Amino acid sequence: MKIFEGLQAHQAIKYGNKFVVQLNYGEYKVNGISTTGPQQVVVDSTDVICKVSGGGRKIVKYVNANDDEISVDEYRKHQENAGQYYDDDGELVFDSLEGRIEWAKLDALLNEYEPVFEDIPKESTKVGVDVIGAAVNTWSDFIESPYEYGKISFVGFGSTQGVFKVKVGAVANDEAVNVKHQYPDSSVEIPTHSNIEFVKANGEYVFASRYSNIYNWVKNYNAVRLTETLEEAQQLENEVRLIVRIRMQLFLEPKGIDDVTAKDVVKDLEDIRNKLSSIDVKQKSFHGKRGLFGSIDKMICKYSDL
Repeated sequence: MKIFEGLQAHQAIKYGNKFVVQLNYGEYKVNGISTTGPQQVVVDSTDVICKVSGGGRKIVKYVNANDDEISVDEYRKHQENAGQYYDDDGELVFDSLEGRIEWAKLDALLNEYEPVFEDIPKESTKVGVDVIGAAVNTWSDFIESPYEYGKISFVGFGSTQGVFKVKVGAVANDEAVNVKHQYPDSSVEIPTHSNIEFVKANGEYVFASRYSNIYNWVKNYNAVRLTETLEEAQQLENEVRLIVRIRMQLFLEPKGIDDVTAKDVVKDLEDIRNKLSSIDVKQKSFHGKRGLFGSIDKMICKYSDL
């Protein structure tokens, strides 16, 4: 029975207090019990798996009815000498009478002697098992482990792979709903389409076009990201939640800067950024334009946090 797809020979997944190990072709002893691969076995420890080699029988000599012996090398030499009288089609060919007589002698000798066999003892060698992952509780409804589906990794866009899948689109939507519930006296509209792209707070669209251009989860509820570690996945979920929360609070809790609000400053900066993006510049000025974008983005983040 295959428990995890994609496990290579002698790789394992820790699953609770057990290990699921992929055996290769051949004979093994698992907990002292003989079995064969390929298959996956469940064990308490990876130290109980041994690969079995050897076994079978080998020819040690040849004897005739009179108990005369010849070695394996001698017998093979006679076989080679007899074999020179056969052509490529397996037909006997003789250049002379002497050759026919010599072949007859060799053939009689080969038929006279019988092989003597000896059993080859089996040897067990402990297998080095590579534990490539562990099935863990992600403690999140939005972070999935491939082990839940009997796989060792997820495959994403462009054949990228990751051990954990973060449903970033669903995370963004969930956080928008959380923020809405925390401001029952404010007007928050969350449409059932385009995820959070057209969320309104107090009658204004919260997420400007630059957010949907930067983050695919703004428009796409089904957007996902893959990570290698659970720590990275949890950090990514927290980052998405923080971006959504800060942006919505900017419209729900406007804070003043003299006669204007931080929201007003951010909107003005975004207008400047949009106008700047429509301006074509010469190649030598391209890096300068990109530097301006970076400065404006820093200011937008700064005032968004106020």
